Amino acid sequence: MIRAIATSLAFILLSIGSAHAADPFFDGLAGSWQGKGFVRMAANSPEEAIRCKISTFAHPGGNELTVGGTCVVGSFMLPVDGSIVAKGGSNYTSTMFRTLAQLTTSSFSGQRKGSRLYLRFKGRDNTTKQVISSTLTIRKHSKGRFDIAIQSTDPQTGGQFSVGVIDFRGG
Repeated sequence: MIRAIATSLAFILLSIGSAHAADPFFDGLAGSWQGKGFVRMAANSPEEAIRCKISTFAHPGGNELTVGGTCVVGSFMLPVDGSIVAKGGSNYTSTMFRTLAQLTTSSFSGQRKGSRLYLRFKGRDNTTKQVISSTLTIRKHSKGRFDIAIQSTDPQTGGQFSVGVIDFRGG
């Protein structure tokens, strides 16, 4: 399950930055960010503290951004390294994470609605063959602040559970 959480966290962090000047969702989200919050590794596990440091920047042309950084949960360090592409309108897709490519086969898609970006992740862990399915919501609160809420499907029961929330500050 840690690989599922790592992959989900990496994906949501790849979603932060300045993807396209014409897209108001990304206004004020480029820069350096520090995040903290709580996540759970499984539906029935206790919450654990998470801390993240990431940097984001947009590529020339404004429709692709690159994110790099690290999140730490307990004794696990989760590298964040990859990019996300704004496809126009309110649609987004992501490239495979370079550092997590060996962990999962996956597909990513998302849609923006106002000050929220909803991202869906579905894939299969290459080691455990477990299906990983999460819904990630990035919520802008004010300049220099946003959070990420993560919902996932428990592979044992099929029910939804809250993985956690990470609050980011910076800019």
